[in-house]
Amino acid sequence: MTFRFPAGLVLPAMLLAQPSISEKARQVVDLLLQEKYAELVERFTPDMKKALPEETLRTSVKPRLQALGAVEKFLEPEVQRRLTADVVIVPVQFAKAAVNIQVSFNKAGDVAGLFFRPRVTSTGPYQPPPYSKPDRFRNEEVTVGKGEWELPATLTLPAGKGPFPAVVLVYCVRSLVTCGGRGDAL
Repeated sequence: MTFRFPAGLVLPAMLLAQPSISEKARQVVDLLLQEKYAELVERFTPDMKKALPEETLRTSVKPRLQALGAVEKFLEPEVQRRLTADVVIVPVQFAKAAVNIQVSFNKAGDVAGLFFRPRVTSTGPYQPPPYSKPDRFRNEEVTVGKGEWELPATLTLPAGKGPFPAVVLVYCVRSLVTCGGRGDAL
């Protein structure tokens, strides 16, 4: 089947019906779980092919996935759009554990990152650990930078009069191969 456009452009129907990013992520996870590593690696960026070659999938990833037991069910994927990548988290319930398989796609649609994380379910509102002493510090919400580079932050200050030493922690800064892009965290 083809569609004709006014300017005489003809496109195959298959080009018009591209899978959603969630469907593409599920296809990646299916290839992984079906041990179709050659097909999977074809979808990788060049950097990913170097970082996670077919042999590594077979010798390192496969045994770890097998240790989780049989797949019991898939939950609804979560899509996160980022500056240079789209990230899809595919929750998978295995017999022995619940895992989020995170697939990052670059803007060309190639797999630029693949992560496995335990799935944590919320157990209610945050409770500070017993060793925390909230009377010894205070938190202030601040913003560092402006415009495109604006970074929300929490400034934690000790109680009392300073000056105090400082530590800066920046969450979600990863290597170029694993972040699924080129510095999309900042």
